[in-house]
Amino acid sequence: MIERGPLTSSERAVIMRVRVKPNSREDSIEGVDEHHNALVVRVKGKAVEGRANRDLIGFLEEKLNLKELTIIKGHRSRMKLLVYETDDPEGEIERLKGTVPGIRE
Repeated sequence: MIERGPLTSSERAVIMRVRVKPNSREDSIEGVDEHHNALVVRVKGKAVEGRANRDLIGFLEEKLNLKELTIIKGHRSRMKLLVYETDDPEGEIERLKGTVPGIRE
């Protein structure tokens, strides 16, 4: 496994650590929280009945051009682990470095 800031690659997947800020004015990627080593994402949805989680998944899939992003840990927490499968995890991390502010080498 190779870790680059909030992203970790495994054999067939990319794992993303995310800190969610629900009930925000707009959906946006704020950057990287160095203390938590997590991507900070603002979503409009409130943290009620899974709205913020649905908004988070939908926003990241659209913004980062991902498919089938899944929350694997933190369904009821602001800190979450998300995963998506890919044939080329290292290539995906390289692609995301150009898209997501704050992801370091």
